[in-house]
Amino acid sequence: MSLGFQEIKIEDAPAGKIITLVIAGKLEKGDYEKFIPELEKFIEQENKIRLVVELRDFQGFSAGAMWEDTKFGLKHFNDFEKLAVIGNKAWEKAMTAFAKPFTMAKVRYFDESERDEAMEWIKKTAMRIEVGANSFALLSHGYLVPVRKLLSLREGLGEGKVTS
Repeated sequence: MSLGFQEIKIEDAPAGKIITLVIAGKLEKGDYEKFIPELEKFIEQENKIRLVVELRDFQGFSAGAMWEDTKFGLKHFNDFEKLAVIGNKAWEKAMTAFAKPFTMAKVRYFDESERDEAMEWIKKTAMRIEVGANSFALLSHGYLVPVRKLLSLREGLGEGKVTS
């Protein structure tokens, strides 16, 4: 079973655009070529976006998909305000927790039975504080990281290749 990316939904909310990605089966490198251009278009237009990832019978990532996800995450570590992951497996919850250090977004996992709660959470607004030239990022899990360090990590990725 290798369905991967299925659909993208866009919702206008008072807090801004909410993008929902529906993923089923195994995510492949080619799936990123389908939805990343759409996400980047919204990032360019909206500045910060809120993302919901619905995992349906999710079977994981290919190596190529993992690499694409890592590159995208570091390139856009500051472009997401919130990320809600909806799934039904313990390892999906752990995967969501693992993603927290790689984004400035508030990240939260919801069981598929909590979909309404996830949508309510993603729509809530929160206060944001900007700091001067020597800014630090307070990541969603509570770590304070120099923004320049995150930028150097992003730039260090370059165009390395991993095939699926």
